[in-house]
Amino acid sequence: MGKTIKSDDRQKPVKKTAKGFGVQGKLAASFALVGLMAVVAATVAVISFGKFGTELAGITHSKLPPMFAAQQLATDSAKIVAIAPRIIASKTPDEEQIVKAELDTLLAGLDDNVGQLRETNLQPEILDGIDTNSANLRDALENLHSITLNRFAIADEIAEKLNKFQQLSGRYSSMITPLLSFTQTTISGINASVEDLRKSGDPLPYEDQVRTTKLLYDLNDAVASRGPVLELSRMGSDIVNTILTSSSLNDTTRLSVISVQVRGSFASLQKLIESLENEKLKKFYTNIVGDMLDLSIGDASLPALRIKDLEAAATQQQIVDQGAQYAADMESSVKALVESLQSDVDTAAASTQTLNAQSSQIMYGVAGAAILISLIIYVVYVRGNLLRRLAGLQKTMVTLADGNLDIDVPVKGNDEITAMGRAVEVFKDNALKVRELQAEEERLNRERNEALRDELLGLADTLQNEVESAVGEIAALAEQLQGVSGQMSQSAELVSGQTEDVASSAQEATGNVETVAAATEQLSASNAEINRQMAESTRISSNAADRAQETNQLVVSLSQSANRIGEVIALITDIAEQTNLLALNATIEAARAGDAGKGFAVVAAEVKNLANQTEKATEEIAGQISGIQKATGESVTAIEDIGRIIENINEIATTISAAVEEQGAATDEITRNVRSAADRTRTVSASINDVASETGKTGQLSGEVLTTAQDASHKVEALRARINGILEDLRQQARSRAA
Repeated sequence: MGKTIKSDDRQKPVKKTAKGFGVQGKLAASFALVGLMAVVAATVAVISFGKFGTELAGITHSKLPPMFAAQQLATDSAKIVAIAPRIIASKTPDEEQIVKAELDTLLAGLDDNVGQLRETNLQPEILDGIDTNSANLRDALENLHSITLNRFAIADEIAEKLNKFQQLSGRYSSMITPLLSFTQTTISGINASVEDLRKSGDPLPYEDQVRTTKLLYDLNDAVASRGPVLELSRMGSDIVNTILTSSSLNDTTRLSVISVQVRGSFASLQKLIESLENEKLKKFYTNIVGDMLDLSIGDASLPALRIKDLEAAATQQQIVDQGAQYAADMESSVKALVESLQSDVDTAAASTQTLNAQSSQIMYGVAGAAILISLIIYVVYVRGNLLRRLAGLQKTMVTLADGNLDIDVPVKGNDEITAMGRAVEVFKDNALKVRELQAEEERLNRERNEALRDELLGLADTLQNEVESAVGEIAALAEQLQGVSGQMSQSAELVSGQTEDVASSAQEATGNVETVAAATEQLSASNAEINRQMAESTRISSNAADRAQETNQLVVSLSQSANRIGEVIALITDIAEQTNLLALNATIEAARAGDAGKGFAVVAAEVKNLANQTEKATEEIAGQISGIQKATGESVTAIEDIGRIIENINEIATTISAAVEEQGAATDEITRNVRSAADRTRTVSASINDVASETGKTGQLSGEVLTTAQDASHKVEALRARINGILEDLRQQARSRAA
């Protein structure tokens, strides 16, 4: 089937280009020239940047760090001067210690900056001044710290002694208040007694005069005892107020005067205490005043401690002012140093700018030369030679890709582009061979399609034959079923007619029996007529039994035919399943055929749909057959009922015949026998009516069987038409695909 490739059709190897200075060498030389210019530019740049870096290093490492250190030195000194007053303003030693730690950090940074400036060996005389001011500032801050701690100690001592003095003053006043209250009570009582005597208005009797004299003596004693107490209270209050006021004074002169003043006040107070008559009171105030005197006079007194605190505060302010002066001197020295360093930086920057301008000119020249050489290489060689030839080769490749294999491939030259052209020419030759192989493949595909078409047509014919055969059998069975149902209808009609005759005869017999009951004189004639009618009833019943037996046989035959139809339906179901299998095989073959088998895939899908429709139709027919089988079973039951009724009729007729024969033997029993005959006759009439009803039901069931058979016949014809249409479409698509 496939085409054998001959030895002459093998791919020809691409001829190697002759050795020479090709595209690679030319481009390498061009890039080498451009690279050389780049190396020159880089060398100039490296030298220029080296000098530039040296100048910058001199600025950044030699000039700027000392400048920054000097500026930081000035900043730190200003911070120190700004923070120093916070030591004075500290409320607690812990707060002062925090400020001291911050100052120590700044002083350490100050020493580091001074050390950096020392390492530069710049302006030694200025650095000596900075170093001296830094040391003086450090000593001043240490002295400020010590004085501040001393002030905290003085403040604590003042607070402690002031608290003790206030407690002593409280004890001093605690004894005076009850004494004054007692004397005031005595004087008030005397005044009340005198007021009572004054209100009497009459000359006083002797007893009242004596009493008045005693009251005057008591008043004199009370006033005399109250005077020292009042003086004691006044002098103590003056001393306490003076000492308490001294704790908040800021004037050292007034504080010195207070010490002298308090000394005299204490001397007068001690004399007053010595004049007291109460020894316990004298001892009490002597001890308290002695303790108060120790807190008010001397180097450890409250006024003396306040003077020390004020002197320490003044010293603190002097140290702060002196530190500010040290910082100002340091700032002046730093400013002079920074100006000197700035001058050096400006000189180095000017030198750097000159070097930068010279280096830029050289680099611009080298860059211009590199650009000019690159432009010449591009215009003369790259665009004029390489790009033009590559564009022609690209155009040729696009034309070949579009399917035009008649174009000539450019293969002139001996470089890489020429080798590419020769490779493209090989692709062209291979494309021509592929075209020939495709034509051969198309021919083989047509042959395979024709073979597949013949196979599908044969499959369709086989399927049609099988379906036609199955449908024919179903149609024949349906026709046979129609015939059987027609015979059942005729038999039912005949049985119905005979039962009507039987009913008529039974009614007539009833009338005769009633006539016998009315007139016994007609008994003989009536007996003869009854015998004749009973004989006729027996004959009709026998005929009805025979027709019922024939109908039963027809119904059994109909049931067998329905079973046969079920077998045919099973056969059709097997055919549908086989058709599904064939459709699956056709789908697989179409998938293997690829694009050429897409049409057969559609046909296979149609065949599968046909099989599914056939299966659905057989299911519907099976449903109809089930209905027929059900109706047949009901018909068999009805016919069996008819047979039993006819047997009853035969038994009744036999009984009537026996009764008529016995009439001749016993005339005295005529009346009873006639009545019995009438009853039997009525029973016969009822039985005949039942036979007529069952016969009508049998006719109705036969009609339903006939209708079902006709519907099955119509559905079989419709199924045959649909199968023929689908098979015709299958053949048409197979022919179209093969064409």
